[in-house]
Amino acid sequence: MRRAAWGFVFGADLAVLAVSRLVTGMGSGCLWLGITFATLAAWPGQEYLCVSRIYAAYSAGSLLGPLLGAIHGVRGPFVAYLALVLLALVPVLTLRLPATAGAFAPDRRALRSPGFRAAVVALAFAVLALGTLEGVLPLHFGTKLGQSQIGVLYAATSVMVAVAGAAAARWPPRAMLLVSTVLVVSGFALAGASTAVPVWIAALAVAGAGIGLADTGATGVLLDAVPPQRIVTAMVLWSQIGILGYLAAPLIGGPVVDAFGYGAVAAVVALMATGAAATLARSNRS
Repeated sequence: MRRAAWGFVFGADLAVLAVSRLVTGMGSGCLWLGITFATLAAWPGQEYLCVSRIYAAYSAGSLLGPLLGAIHGVRGPFVAYLALVLLALVPVLTLRLPATAGAFAPDRRALRSPGFRAAVVALAFAVLALGTLEGVLPLHFGTKLGQSQIGVLYAATSVMVAVAGAAAARWPPRAMLLVSTVLVVSGFALAGASTAVPVWIAALAVAGAGIGLADTGATGVLLDAVPPQRIVTAMVLWSQIGILGYLAAPLIGGPVVDAFGYGAVAAVVALMATGAAATLARSNRS
């Protein structure tokens, strides 16, 4: 990731930027899974609580990206990102697993469980909402706010995501997911339908809290469905599907907004929320 950041800072050719983006994505995926497995190994019996905090921080970090984008210039945001990557090396290098940490093993049978399917759909909903917030709505906010102001708005939203995600671990994950569907859809509906900045602030606070709850809830459903010692295959596939949900957000939300306006963006999230709620209900009956 550090070398990829250098490519963004000093590269000007499209091929260099494309390779840097590829390397960044690979590094992010390795970091995501590495920290997750290290957390599961270091705190047995507290997986739901500890992993929820990790993913809350991940979601908050994703929304902090626009704050870096508020830095003027083309290379300025990437210089700031490189500085953050270098700072992150310190905790990564000091991370140590306990001597008693158990081994993890792949298990394809876990992929057939109703709980795993529910966790996948729940994560897809959470990440689709995050991708819509980050990849679709900024153009709507840009009608009234400047680049720096949008960055500050998203930074404040990231606080809501992190706080809600960390707090959600105190309650059952399925209940948190159901609550999150209401908050996310309501927040997006309000943000898309309004053109008033104070309403946008309130709407993103609601939606951000919902995204935090959804991230934690999806994690809890996965951990309930698959024992940590057999979670390798399930965790990798679950994470990959989550990334697809993020990439799908602008591909789906963009054309919907072009055709029907920003007020319709909530419909995209609502459809996914309905699917998540239905899948949870089926898995609960199994």
